[in-house]
Amino acid sequence: MVFPDTEDAAVEMDAERYREIEAQYWHEVAGNLPDERVVRLEGLGTDVRLLEIGEGQPLLFIHGGPNAGSTWAPLVGELPGFRCIMIDRPGCGLSTPARNAPKAVRRFMADLVAALLVEVEPSPVGLVASSFGSFAVLSHAVARPDTVPPTVHCGCPALVPGSKAPLRFLLQSVPGLRSVLLRLEPPNLKTAKATFRRIGHSKAMDAASIPEIGFHWYAALLEHTRTRENDLALFGRVRPRDALSPSELGRVSSPMSFFWGSDDTFGGPETARTLAEMIPGAGLELSNDSGHLPWMDTPAAAARHVQEFMATATRS
Repeated sequence: MVFPDTEDAAVEMDAERYREIEAQYWHEVAGNLPDERVVRLEGLGTDVRLLEIGEGQPLLFIHGGPNAGSTWAPLVGELPGFRCIMIDRPGCGLSTPARNAPKAVRRFMADLVAALLVEVEPSPVGLVASSFGSFAVLSHAVARPDTVPPTVHCGCPALVPGSKAPLRFLLQSVPGLRSVLLRLEPPNLKTAKATFRRIGHSKAMDAASIPEIGFHWYAALLEHTRTRENDLALFGRVRPRDALSPSELGRVSSPMSFFWGSDDTFGGPETARTLAEMIPGAGLELSNDSGHLPWMDTPAAAARHVQEFMATATRS
């Protein structure tokens, strides 16, 4: 089944312009451009774009949404010693929508992780995920507990106990309301900055801790790709049965750790502590005054968390 964006056709793809601003973002925050290639996930009917940079142990990065692989640039720029492989999820960035996706959103996301772990070379020794990407990893870990590499979750995963999306995101996911609300928030720099404030990054923005180019990149993602429309259509298909329960999370056997912003509007410190207690052996580090994408506020601290966790987890 396709997760299309048939309700709003205002945004036209302009891959050339998107790549231009994306390259500026990478140069400024990471000092170099990643390599690019495409992996075909035949079972899901999608061509997934991969960005790769660095040398060393391969880590696979799975973003939330609406977002794309280059969201990880500030973190990757602080991770020497790793081969960082970032995907644009199907329908996001410059990846094509999944034309054979299962109707059930949880199964689709679990199948996506399963396919990536088979098709991505070199095989990742660890995962780094965020938000809906974390939901994908946890969904696969629940379905096949012994097949998921050690994972760092950055920020509150979607659809876990205690998590909640800001009201604006929920309303934008409702068919019928989506096109109206998107017209009220056109794809531009103002909307990009409003989105970051909505998810808990106001303190870092007020302190100018997040480079301005990051907001320009996100505005380009909204303006020149179909990411927002495609992901909101996907989120609109989420049903209560897709949520992960405490008993399911208690079966997760892969090593996992959380790097979580204290101002994350999807779930605060109490949600973080409760979730970490549900997953056997999970670690937790709270990042003070950080939002839903905590590596944007404190990339060096997020990188230390990833390095220290992977150094231990990949040896065991």
